[in-house]
Order: sequence, then structure tokens, then C-alpha cells
Amino acid sequence: MAGHKNAWIKGSYDDGVFLQTGSLQAQLGGGIIALNTSQAEEQPRVPE
Repeated sequence: MAGHKNAWIKGSYDDGVFLQTGSLQAQLGGGIIALNTSQAEEQPRVPE
């Protein structure tokens, strides 16, 4: 799972969409700062 998570995050950086990502609290989720996009445009990028 970690490899899959890292692949979509890396792809988003490579595409110039993500500015910063990180954990908010261990094992409870995280945050994403993205540029020039909307939540609706990015939702398909995020794995289930």
C-alpha cells in the first residue's frame, strides 16, 4: 500500500499540482497543498 500511495503523490508532484504533502497525525491522515486546481479535478487522482 505504501508504494501505491507514494506513486500517486510523486505523480502529482511531477505533474506540478502538489506543492506540499504531509501527515497531520500518524496513521490518521494527512494534508495536501495543491496549486491551480480544484478538489473536483483532483479527486480522481486520489486512491480509495
